Amino acid sequence: MRLKGWLKKSIALCACTILGGMIASLSFAQNIQLDFEAFPPGKGVPADEMEVSEQYKDSHGVTFIIDQDGNPNTTNDRSKPLLEDRGGSNENSPETGDLKGFRNDKLGVVDIEAAAYQNQLGNFFLKLNTDAPAGANLLIEFL
Repeated sequence: MRLKGWLKKSIALCACTILGGMIASLSFAQNIQLDFEAFPPGKGVPADEMEVSEQYKDSHGVTFIIDQDGNPNTTNDRSKPLLEDRGGSNENSPETGDLKGFRNDKLGVVDIEAAAYQNQLGNFFLKLNTDAPAGANLLIEFL
């Protein structure tokens, strides 16, 4: 079966339009790398138990928030994640509001990673705050 000239051109144009749209959408993607070792200028100095939300909003267009009910469409249940220092050097007692980020059961310590990961992790990481329920989600919003 032979296609008429105008049909061939229409199919080719449609395919080019779809492919062009896919390439255009890919060209807007960019990689950003964030760490919590230092914030952008004027946004404070990272510290144990510090709230993190909009420190990277102006510089990278990224915000962090905790959605407590598992429904990202509701906004009255939001809280801010906290920074946790690794190694437990700045740990306060739970009575002062300082909860650990993780427990290493193999070593029997808190906030200290296994030896295989020591060169891969920084000094701070994000954790849920003490008010977040078990089903809470960390939302990273790209603006």
